[in-house]
Amino acid sequence: MVDQFANYARIQRKINSLNQQYKTKVSERSIGQQRVQLTVGGIIKTVVGLSCLWLVWENRSEPVVSLPDTLVWPLGPLLSFPSCQYGEISVVVWLAVVRTVCGRISSLLPSSTPKPTTHSIPSPFIQTATPVSPPLD
Repeated sequence: MVDQFANYARIQRKINSLNQQYKTKVSERSIGQQRVQLTVGGIIKTVVGLSCLWLVWENRSEPVVSLPDTLVWPLGPLLSFPSCQYGEISVVVWLAVVRTVCGRISSLLPSSTPKPTTHSIPSPFIQTATPVSPPLD
């Protein structure tokens, strides 16, 4: 009986160390994935922001579209901000509308990134209490 306990304790320590190694590897992997996502996301946002600034600077006095005055009657001055004529839609307003619409559409779509899950330990490594019967002498 004592020999079995020692064998069991050794195996249990080995299982515990393997579980700890597994958890360490999983956390290292998730940290690496987060770094990549933050870096790529930051680069993309920077490029998009700079391209929007360039687009506004280059086309600040040119309208995106010209509409009849009666069609834009209550919002005409707001739509032509900052330097277009009444009845024209400026690049600044157009970019704001496109960003708002795209944000609303993307919030309606299901997320493409998987939800974070807790990593479960495979079933052979689950620690359960094992009933031990007394020896039959």
